[in-house]
Amino acid sequence: MQPYTSNRLLRRALLRAGIAPRRAMRLQREWDEHAEDLAAQLRASGHPEDVAAAQARSSVGEWQQLAASVADRDELRAFSRRLPWLAFVLGPVAMLIVLVVTAAFSVAFMAWNFQDAGTPVPDWFAGAQSVLFWTVRSFVPLVLAAAIALIAARRFSPPFFPLLGMLIVLLLGAALGLSAELDRLTAMGSVAVSLSFLPPYPDVWGFFARLAFGVCVVVVPYLAWRAGVSAQA
Repeated sequence: MQPYTSNRLLRRALLRAGIAPRRAMRLQREWDEHAEDLAAQLRASGHPEDVAAAQARSSVGEWQQLAASVADRDELRAFSRRLPWLAFVLGPVAMLIVLVVTAAFSVAFMAWNFQDAGTPVPDWFAGAQSVLFWTVRSFVPLVLAAAIALIAARRFSPPFFPLLGMLIVLLLGAALGLSAELDRLTAMGSVAVSLSFLPPYPDVWGFFARLAFGVCVVVVPYLAWRAGVSAQA
């Protein structure tokens, strides 16, 4: 007998209903086991294999009925479906802010340590600081936006909040400026965080270029996937 866990339509229906993937798999497994138990009982009572499988499947229900039976159970719904604004927008934005602040304070903290020790800033520090700031500025926003897209796609989430979260994260990442100016001998200086769409508008064209790149890399493929799913529905 074909198990329900191999039924792509059932799994997609559960995810579209907002059921968390882990719970969807558990439900499929339980329905599989129940159907197999019924089939085993029918086979033991003398029914042929194909008849037992068909009657067991009929007793458990078709995939549309199974999906509809749990669609309204809030306790089975994924966190991203219950609070999409938090999962797809506020959460990723807060994570980006925390990483930016952590990177800035990490550089400042190391500079303070050099000051306290009365030692000059080592040659490797400028390179390490540049790599750290580049990663936070260029790589982290893309990763966060891609994570939003993948989670939304895996769970067939409605597109509004995922798209809003992706665009905000990419916009902030494109506008973000991180810089450090430290005197090598005294470690005195400053660590600055800026947004290029605010005065004095330090890098407006770079902002638009980075935003366009992020949209092409993350948002466009996500929209293409959405269009393909809609066409298959």
